[in-house]
Amino acid sequence: MIKKNKGYRFRLKPNKEQMVYLEKAFGCSRKMYNLYVDMLYKQLDEKNFINGKIDYKAIHLPTPAIIKKDYEYMKEIDSLAFANVQLNFRNAIKKYNSEFDGKTYSKKALKQVETLGKELTFKDLKGIPNFKSKRKSQNSFTTNNQNGTISIIDEKYIKIPKLKEPIRFVNHRQLPKNSIIKSATLSKNCRNQYYIRFTVEYYIEEKQTLSKIILGLDYSQHDFYVDSQGRKATY
Repeated sequence: MIKKNKGYRFRLKPNKEQMVYLEKAFGCSRKMYNLYVDMLYKQLDEKNFINGKIDYKAIHLPTPAIIKKDYEYMKEIDSLAFANVQLNFRNAIKKYNSEFDGKTYSKKALKQVETLGKELTFKDLKGIPNFKSKRKSQNSFTTNNQNGTISIIDEKYIKIPKLKEPIRFVNHRQLPKNSIIKSATLSKNCRNQYYIRFTVEYYIEEKQTLSKIILGLDYSQHDFYVDSQGRKATY
């Protein structure tokens, strides 16, 4: 058996109450990410960081649970959404470090140097984690399935953590048989349409590949036969 992971996207049809929760979750996830960016910048400033890779182990970043103590409204949101924010932030730093070449700044910053005489700082380095704006960044959050906290009900509704009632969705395709929902990313596009993307895990049987080599034989009075690869019978 071969384990597979695949994503499946569906359109959501939330009611007004559910929309309110989704908007709060989008905003709180963005806020949490921006708090991490702010903490990173402050600590890099204290270290007089100018250019280079970021030593993640030297950066102190509290857990989302600690941060939420200062933001009462965040307690309304699924804690796993914030755990995924922290994971995404860590991955953003790893990506920056892996792509860092020692001299690359963003095109926007370089243009401001020419037009406005801007002085470049580490905040202008290409790929360094930046603040997410409400207007430009994607509205989304990710949560994980723990003991059935995410599930499909009657092929019409989706249950997610923190919502009392499941969300109606447009079910246009079936998930693989015996698949397990591992996580779900909920999002909203510029047309105010809501979507959910499942990451599912399932197993398929490993197919045995049959040999496709075809051997042709030609009769030879002297050698009995000669095959298509020029080999002759020996007897």
